Amino acid sequence: MRKVIDRKTGRELHTGDTLIRKDYKGFKSRYELLDLDMGSHMVRVKKLLPDDRWVFLCVPLASLQLELVMV
Repeated sequence: MRKVIDRKTGRELHTGDTLIRKDYKGFKSRYELLDLDMGSHMVRVKKLLPDDRWVFLCVPLASLQLELVMV
């Protein structure tokens, strides 16, 4: 069985959970997990932009400080 773990908090994540991460400039952004594609180590998220719009992205787990663990 596989689980996605947040490296910062150590908690297990599920579809619909939200994260707050800093980008490369240091600005905080809110992400909501939409789909955990375990096969390619990618995750589909929606990111809240500063002007209150959502953008949909497909990013690697490592870019959001997430980790895939085998249980």
